[in-house]
Amino acid sequence: MNNTYNLFISHAWDYADDYSKLIELLDTQSSLDWRDQSVPRSSPVLAPDLIGIREALARRIFQVDAVLVVSGIHHYSSKWVQYELYAAREYGKPVIGIEPRRPAAASAEVVDAATTIVEWKADSIARTIRYLVA
Repeated sequence: MNNTYNLFISHAWDYADDYSKLIELLDTQSSLDWRDQSVPRSSPVLAPDLIGIREALARRIFQVDAVLVVSGIHHYSSKWVQYELYAAREYGKPVIGIEPRRPAAASAEVVDAATTIVEWKADSIARTIRYLVA
């Protein structure tokens, strides 16, 4: 049986390169069928105010199987990443922290919020998604 995993990749728009590289990495795993439920800069949440944006993010996170986040400190400094991790905890979604792909300190907050931390390796991330979502 082949599951399609709905994933939310929590990321800071200022570091969209990591988001793009993570998508490319996941796409190398032909055995991982997944859908990106994130909010890329090219398709922002349209809401009249901050409360509306939070509600839209919460709805997306409520519907996903897991939340992925790069554990670099610069990512966690985004208030939206902080909120997304909060929403994931509230909805009981597994949070997969991914070590930064280049040498950087991991964010203690991401490490604390994560269900697990994995290396920046496609097979490791895919295996962890399958394990935590099973």
